[in-house]
Amino acid sequence: MKKKVITCDTLIIGGGQAGLISANILSNLGYETILVEKSPILGGGNSSFQNSFGDTFDYGYHALDYNRSLFTSNFFKSLLDNEINVFNLKRGLLLNNKIIKYAEVPNKWPKDFKITTKKVKDNIDVNIPITKKKLTKIYGKKFTEFIYKKVLYSYPSLIKLKSLGHSEKDLIQQVYPWFFPKILKTKKAKTEFQLYHDKVRNEGNQKIMYPKKGGFSQFMEAIVKNSNPKYLNIFKNAQNMKFHFKDEHVKTVAFNDKIIKAKNIYWCTSLTYLAEMMNINVKKSDATKQEIILGSFTFKDKIQTNYHEILVGDPNCNFNRIGFPKKLSNDTVINTLQVEYYFPKGEFLETSEEWKKIWTKQLKKAGIVEEENKLLEFDFKRYDAGYLNSDSNTKHIKELQKKLNSKSSNIFVPFRGEGPENINRIVPTVFKNVIDKITTQQ
Repeated sequence: MKKKVITCDTLIIGGGQAGLISANILSNLGYETILVEKSPILGGGNSSFQNSFGDTFDYGYHALDYNRSLFTSNFFKSLLDNEINVFNLKRGLLLNNKIIKYAEVPNKWPKDFKITTKKVKDNIDVNIPITKKKLTKIYGKKFTEFIYKKVLYSYPSLIKLKSLGHSEKDLIQQVYPWFFPKILKTKKAKTEFQLYHDKVRNEGNQKIMYPKKGGFSQFMEAIVKNSNPKYLNIFKNAQNMKFHFKDEHVKTVAFNDKIIKAKNIYWCTSLTYLAEMMNINVKKSDATKQEIILGSFTFKDKIQTNYHEILVGDPNCNFNRIGFPKKLSNDTVINTLQVEYYFPKGEFLETSEEWKKIWTKQLKKAGIVEEENKLLEFDFKRYDAGYLNSDSNTKHIKELQKKLNSKSSNIFVPFRGEGPENINRIVPTVFKNVIDKITTQQ
């Protein structure tokens, strides 16, 4: 069958956050835009679904920090016409089958963690690599060893990154300060991430925003709804996409029964994948796909919890986070929860039924769910979540983005991300980069 040829000003590859925001900007400014997404849903991991009881679950725990980026908060408030709830997030930690309040002061932690803080203030300079020596000096040897031997190794993806050459100095920043007691910092951070989290830990409040109805996917759906359909065409289920390259230009993209010719290509999916196609100096052996599995539970009786989410740093638990969807939607009866687990693709091949048994046992052992609380429904999902790259590959991918965003290529990267990213960074970055691009291009 002969493929239909379609021309446009801009072709966006990927219907995740960066792709949808780019489409929103371009279509509302009158640029003929096409967005293609290989899956049947838009928003990537920011989508939601319902079970047979009508309970809403997100694809993993999601909450949007309120006014962390004033631009992002105002953007979504406008799109959703203020149909959002704003409240203080309550977060817990699960360590050694004990639930501890996030950012709790040292003397309120269980004594068996043996935290021996010799200093009142945490003076680690967060802008240089955090070392075991520094942490030991502040939190004591036994607690620091616990973090390095137990918490770090409860994350299979971090274990894989270590095997790919990343140092413990890099990896510890994935769990610090999340799993550490609250100690006032004396050295002011410089990065947005550390400034924000120091403020949260010191003040004890983290305001988040969440749609009143429909789950987190309402943020993504609002972006599409408020785009200009006159200038935007979206094709989902774009299977077997084939890219015709000439030098650093994409001449055509073919999928299903279509061939797209575009002046500009906005690349809003994995740069590792693009680098492989362009034969950039990225080693396949140093790039491992990451996947997420989700277990969504509905129980007969109420679950007793004070938290919206619990971060898990226990190698005896095959999940990294527990979320309570009905707490986020301000429901009065909390009888649902969701666990999520990140790991290198293919490392765990258990079936849905096997995971249901494993997780139910672990949740009850940890005291999250009472033994007699009957499970009414269980949903299992598995999906890819970017790449785990070696340090060398990461450097090459950064160089690739810089090269593509020069005037020598028709490929443009509004936001570089190889896995889950904070939407408060994505929204303003994409807006800035897209506006800079279209105001300077000839």
